[in-house]
Amino acid sequence: MKSRILIGLAATSMLSTAAQAREGSFYIGADGGLMQPETSDVDLDSVGPAGEIEWGIGYDFDVDAGYDFGAFRLETEAAYKGANDDGGTTRNGEFEDDEASIDFTTLSFMVNGMVDFGRDEGLQGFLGGGAGVARTKCICPATRSISRTPTPASHGS
Repeated sequence: MKSRILIGLAATSMLSTAAQAREGSFYIGADGGLMQPETSDVDLDSVGPAGEIEWGIGYDFDVDAGYDFGAFRLETEAAYKGANDDGGTTRNGEFEDDEASIDFTTLSFMVNGMVDFGRDEGLQGFLGGGAGVARTKCICPATRSISRTPTPASHGS
């Protein structure tokens, strides 16, 4: 049953439409879907490699607005995404999803420029780039599964 729900959610996320840009006009769009984040390595400055976090299926939503100058588009984008852990490993061994509740969220803002190829009424493609900022927050409550090593104090001379 769970796999049928995930397949249905994935299919509906692929049906979302992007913003419709027309030459000489403003446009706005929104979309969302599911994502599968990669495994995260956990490194501590004082200790080195501390483990890995496996992530479950997460979510990704964004809105964008821009202006189509013809062959060139300029747009802004705001996105919010996140996921929960699906277990992982520490130097003490493996932990399961229910042993630690680790969550991450990312809020990002970008400005993009794109060169369009193709007619507005037909098949289109584009090439572009952008720049932006993002803030990622990872919440990892202290549990028995994750060990803490005290850091020695350092003093300058």
